[in-house]
Amino acid sequence: MTMLTPDRFSVQALAALQRSAQIAARARAPLIASSHLMASVLQQKDGDAYGVLAALGHDPAAMAKRLADLFGSRQIVMWRDAKSDAAQSRLDPSMQNAIATTFAEAQAVGSPFATTRDLLVGTLDHPDHELAELLAEWQIDRNAVSQAPVSVYERGTTAVAEEQQHAREVRKRNRWRISPVFLGLVAAMAASGAWLYFQEDAHPIIVFVFVTLGWIVSLALHEFG
Repeated sequence: MTMLTPDRFSVQALAALQRSAQIAARARAPLIASSHLMASVLQQKDGDAYGVLAALGHDPAAMAKRLADLFGSRQIVMWRDAKSDAAQSRLDPSMQNAIATTFAEAQAVGSPFATTRDLLVGTLDHPDHELAELLAEWQIDRNAVSQAPVSVYERGTTAVAEEQQHAREVRKRNRWRISPVFLGLVAAMAASGAWLYFQEDAHPIIVFVFVTLGWIVSLALHEFG
């Protein structure tokens, strides 16, 4: 199908789409359905759909596990041959409709390619029987997901960015934090130098200077290196 060419998907969406075929194969499903696509989208942690669902208060990881358990409990035994393998590469009508909606969503927001958020909207609009049962329980707000690029997802990504910035600032502060042990050793060396100075013995002073510099350099490398 020409509409499934890789250049029409983001990197994350393409990975999710390819993984949906693997999920269907493991479940020995005769066709790739929208439930397999949903399971794959939920596993794509770096995709925008994952962030949208998390921002809306859902738990994508737990949702992915529910689908995995569902597929595992409904596996059917099939003879593997060339004909059945070819059948597993075909798309269920729910999947075909989900893909069509995916591109419509991408076009609506002016994106040149479809993202995992667009895939998510497609699966919400065209669930197969298995997915429909779970969607009735999850109560995902389809409109909120659809508007996510300019509303919910921006808030979610802003929160993530702020958290990352805070972590960087903490690391920066810790990088220059001087250990009390280091300060104690420097103070001890300074006190020893003062004592030797008042003894008016030049030779120990020279030794002290070199020893002190060696301690400072080695400890500085330990603290900051």
